[in-house]
Amino acid sequence: MGKPVRVRESCRGAMWGLGAVFLWPHGSHMHRFILAMFVAGIACGGVAVYWPVTAACFPTIIAEFVPLAGRFAYEGDKEHILVGAATLLFPVVLLRIAYDMKSANEKALIFGYANEDLASSLASAREHLQSSVSERTAELSATAKALRDSEEKLRVIIENARDAIMVTQGEMIVFANRSASDLSGYSPEEPASRP
Repeated sequence: MGKPVRVRESCRGAMWGLGAVFLWPHGSHMHRFILAMFVAGIACGGVAVYWPVTAACFPTIIAEFVPLAGRFAYEGDKEHILVGAATLLFPVVLLRIAYDMKSANEKALIFGYANEDLASSLASAREHLQSSVSERTAELSATAKALRDSEEKLRVIIENARDAIMVTQGEMIVFANRSASDLSGYSPEEPASRP
């Protein structure tokens, strides 16, 4: 938002501020305070709309409150001077709120972009990990199949070997091939149960 917006909003603020001076209720303290609250409400609305651009907020709020604070101070008694001072303090608070809202929004946007980058990085890492797991699973499956095939070949070779082959564990025969069974006279299952 550029200079035209600042000028337009300054004029709008001056209209409300001078309107409050011209509509000043003579003789009614209650109506003066209601008028001040009304202008404060208008200023809060302006902050709610223009908080992203404090350059538009600042002139608007100043133009709304300076004439009203001056009118309160013009009355001259302590009560009105105090309200005039509070009327000048209110724009400072509003501007601080506008600044805080702008800062919080900027941080949220920065964190939002950072979170998008993080989410993108995590998604990429997840895809890489899934690819690696798939590759490793395929490798392990191929290795397991090769091991089963090798064990089967070895079993066939040992079973059909002409030499007697016995495997013992301690003093127990846990395996004997066909040649060992033929040589010993036991059936192929029987040596496994004999010492």
